[in-house]
Amino acid sequence: WALANMDCLHQRCMDALAGCSLEKVSEMNPQALANIAWAWARLVLMSTPLLEALASESGKKMAEFQSQNISNLAWSAATLELRSPPLIQAIVAETRRKVTLLHCQDLANTAWSFARLAVNDEALLGAMGARVIATIEGLDELGLANTAWAFAKLELEN
Repeated sequence: WALANMDCLHQRCMDALAGCSLEKVSEMNPQALANIAWAWARLVLMSTPLLEALASESGKKMAEFQSQNISNLAWSAATLELRSPPLIQAIVAETRRKVTLLHCQDLANTAWSFARLAVNDEALLGAMGARVIATIEGLDELGLANTAWAFAKLELEN
């Protein structure tokens, strides 16, 4: 996470971190899973074994994910164009369960991610739209733009 925030792409270091993370993935909590996925997406790194392990473990622990964890994992999948049906289905299902608890920025990021991943669950998107309306005051300019783009891309009308 820290290296990604510094835009540090030291390949040997990242390879070592991927290997170590892969060994410990089953011990990771939802925040760690989401943060590692985010870091790899932020640096646009494709470590297929690590990403597959993160996706699998995240699916198992999805019920424990908080708002930001869901958003970060969805953003990571969209950014890296991970088309893992089990992971996407798990994110969609957990978003559906927790939509009324999602924070406004997490809603914006998740909506953007769903648009990039072509998730078209009308009932969920309608619920997300209603939640966006209820929390819209908390969105910054980028969040507003991303949400508008996502709903336009997904052709959400109401």
